[in-house]
Amino acid sequence: MLGRYGFPPGILPQGVHDYELRPDGSFEVHFSDECKLRIDGQYNIHYSTRVAGNIKNDTISGLEGIKVKVFFAWISIQDVGRDGNELRLHAGIISKSFPVDVFSSSPKCN
Repeated sequence: MLGRYGFPPGILPQGVHDYELRPDGSFEVHFSDECKLRIDGQYNIHYSTRVAGNIKNDTISGLEGIKVKVFFAWISIQDVGRDGNELRLHAGIISKSFPVDVFSSSPKCN
């Protein structure tokens, strides 16, 4: 599903139980367990058992169920956008870009 909209598979961890993609672009992805992992060697990410949002070409918005640890607080990632070979993640007022290659394969949960 992700590839159809310009996203690499690694923005979701391994272990997707099932998913639903509706005609309006809204989606839900279900995992059997919560997942914590590190990306780019320094950012802790937490996936709930349910991740939802809206997807269209190069944009995922209205995300629910994904958080990043910033200093001592967990902040929800709200949007992900693709611009060429970079992905930009937005969490509150914080925005961070990563090379698409960082997400080339789905990581394993810790």
